Amino acid sequence: MTTKNPLPDFVAGSSKQQSWANDLRFKFLALAIDNFPDDDLRLFYYIRVLPTWWIDHRQELDMKNAAKHIRSAKAAVTKAGSIEAAIDAQLLSVEKKKIKAERYKEAQDSSVDLVLLEEIEAERGERPW
Repeated sequence: MTTKNPLPDFVAGSSKQQSWANDLRFKFLALAIDNFPDDDLRLFYYIRVLPTWWIDHRQELDMKNAAKHIRSAKAAVTKAGSIEAAIDAQLLSVEKKKIKAERYKEAQDSSVDLVLLEEIEAERGERPW
């Protein structure tokens, strides 16, 4: 958090993602500030520190969905036990997704290698197994 930006700093993402997400945060804050208690908004902003959350939910950042998002943030903190633990859970989720994507890519690369090997052996008239 800085004096220029009273909202928590993002903990991940490129500078372009952070800039875009920050614009979304301020637009949502302008809509929600007069309609929700300060403590609820503060909690919501403290837990949503991943730019990807804001970008992924940009179509839902309106008053119609605001209460749902704030309830979701409160539930995440309650489940985790603290704001810090809820943020850690989000970061862990992001890391797990990255690992899954890497494993999927490795599996795809392996299957492509296997297909190429089978094609080469078939051209040679050899059985692949």
